[in-house]
Amino acid sequence: TKDPLKITATVSGSATIVSTTLGGAVITCQTVTGTLDGTTGTATITITDSVGETVTVTPHSYNSALYGSSLASSRDEAATVTFTPVSVLNHFVISHAGTGVNCQPEVVTITAHKSNHSVIATTDTITLEAFKDGTGTMRGNWTLNTGSGTFTPGASDSGTATYLFVAGDGGQASFNLRYTYPEVVNINVSSGAVTEGSGTANNGSEPTPTDSTLEFKNSGFRFTNAANAAVSIGTQISGKESNVNPGAQTLALQAIRTDTTTFACVGMFADNAVVDVEMAFECNNPVACQAGKDVNITNNAATTAIAGNANGSVTGYTSVPLKFTGALSEATFTFNYPDAGQIRLYARRDIPLEGGSGSGNLMIGSSNPFVVRPFGFDVQVTGNPGAVDATGAVFTVAGSPFTVTARAVVWGSGDDPNNDGVPDGHEITDTNPGNNANLGDNTVTPNYGQELLAAEADVTLTGLLNKPSGGNDPGLTGGTGIGTFSAGSGNTATAQYGEVGVMEVRAGVADGDYLGAGQINGVSGYVGRFRADRFDFVVNTAPQYGAACGSFTYVDQPFDFSNTPQLTARALAAGGTT
Repeated sequence: TKDPLKITATVSGSATIVSTTLGGAVITCQTVTGTLDGTTGTATITITDSVGETVTVTPHSYNSALYGSSLASSRDEAATVTFTPVSVLNHFVISHAGTGVNCQPEVVTITAHKSNHSVIATTDTITLEAFKDGTGTMRGNWTLNTGSGTFTPGASDSGTATYLFVAGDGGQASFNLRYTYPEVVNINVSSGAVTEGSGTANNGSEPTPTDSTLEFKNSGFRFTNAANAAVSIGTQISGKESNVNPGAQTLALQAIRTDTTTFACVGMFADNAVVDVEMAFECNNPVACQAGKDVNITNNAATTAIAGNANGSVTGYTSVPLKFTGALSEATFTFNYPDAGQIRLYARRDIPLEGGSGSGNLMIGSSNPFVVRPFGFDVQVTGNPGAVDATGAVFTVAGSPFTVTARAVVWGSGDDPNNDGVPDGHEITDTNPGNNANLGDNTVTPNYGQELLAAEADVTLTGLLNKPSGGNDPGLTGGTGIGTFSAGSGNTATAQYGEVGVMEVRAGVADGDYLGAGQINGVSGYVGRFRADRFDFVVNTAPQYGAACGSFTYVDQPFDFSNTPQLTARALAAGGTT
C-alpha cells in the first residue's frame, strides 16, 4: 500500500487555521501541511475569522506514486466558507455637529457598534475625554443629555466623565460638552480595549467618521427647533418636505455669538434681517451625490437648491437668502431631498468688516448626519397582463421564470393620504392587490443601491396567492432577491411561481432596516394568470383484458376489462411539480 496522501491547505482573507486532524500537521497562520487518514482518506481543518467575510480554502495534493512529481492542482477543488459577524461590541462611533459655539454646550452622541457597523446594546462603562487637538490638554465639562444609565462627571473643566450603559439605552447615549475655549477639540471614548478606533471602525465601510474633531468658536450657526433649542434632524422621506408627517419637524438655522461680558449666547442679526448664508449638503452614505438631486431649502417663501458634496470633501456652497427673526436670530426653513441615503447640512458666512468686505473669519455650523429613505418600491413584472381572476389573460406558465423590477421612488402626497410614510395599499398587512397606490409615475431615487455596504440596499421578493381563494400557495421561488441597482432600479429575471392562479409580488429591504431608518415596502398588484405547463397521467390500476372466446378474439369482436383501470390526471408546472 502507498503512504497516506499528503496535502497542503491555505485559507484567504483574515481567516486563520487553528487546528486539524491531518497527520503530522504543521500549521503556519493561514497554511497547514499534513497527511490524510490512511483508512478513511479524510481529515478536518478548523478555521476562524475576526470579521464577517467569505474566504476560500484551497487544497494542494501531491504524491509521486499517484500523480507523478508535479503538483496535481488540476485535481484539487477549493471551497468557500462565509463567516457572519458575531454580535459583540467592536467599536464606538462619536457623532456631533462638527462645530460648536462657546456660549452653549454641544451635543455629542456615543453609539456602540458591531463589526458590521450595526448598533448593539451594551452594559459597558465608557470613559469620555475632551482635549485640545494636537495636545494632551484636557478641558471642558460633560453633562448627560439622553440615557438611562449612571453618569459620573469628572472635576470641573477636566474634560473627563464616565457613563455606565444600561440595556434600555439600546447602545446609544448623548452628552453635552460645554467648552469655553475657541479651539479644535478631540474627543476620545473607551471601554477597555474598545474605542472609537478599534475593530472595524476604520475599514472604509463606516458611513461617517468615528472620531472627527469638534471646532468651537465665539460665534456660529446651529440647527434648532425654532425655539432656541438645538435639534437633531430625524429620518426623512425622499421627496417629502421636512415639515410634513411622518417625521415632521420645525427647523431653523440660528446665528449666535458669545457675549464678551456675560458669556451668554446672543443673536447675530437684527430682527427680520435678510442675510445671505452659504449652505451645502454632504453625501455620507452613499459617499457621492447624484447630479441634479439637490437639497432644496425653503425660507421666507423662496426655495433655493444647494450644492451637494462628496463625503469628507465639503467645498461647494450655494448662497441662500435667509430671513432671521427674533432676538436670537433664527431663520425657520423646510427642506426636501429627492434622493436616498445619509446626508448632512452645512452653513457658513464670511463675517464682514466695517466696510462690508469679507474678513476671512467664517461663522460655520452643521447638522447631525441623518437618513433620507425612499418612500417605497415600485414593483413591476415584465409582460404581466394583470389578470384578476380565472377569466383573465394568461401571463405565463407556472414554474417558468419571469422578470421583476423594483424601483426605489420618492414620496407623493396622493400616494400617502394618511401620512404614515407607507404607500397606501403597500402595507405588509394589506392582502388586496387591487387597492395599491400607483408608484409607476413617482421619480426614482438614483443613489439607492450605491451604499457603502451593498447588502444595506438588498431587496427580498416574496409572493402571495390571491386567486383561487384558499388555494395552495408555494410562494415565490427562483430569483427572490435583488442585490444590484443602477440609477435606483434593480431586477431579477429568474423569479418563479409554481402554481396556477393569480398572485402578488412583494418587495422589502432584505434586513428590514434601511440604514437604520426601517423597512421600505412595495407591491406589484395582480400578477397572472399562471396556467399549467402540461398534463400527465399516473396509472393507479393497470388494465387487464378479459378473454372473449377462449384464448383469442375475432376481429371486431368486443371484449371487456377483467378489472377496473384507474388513472390520475395531473396538472404540472414547468419544473414538473404538481
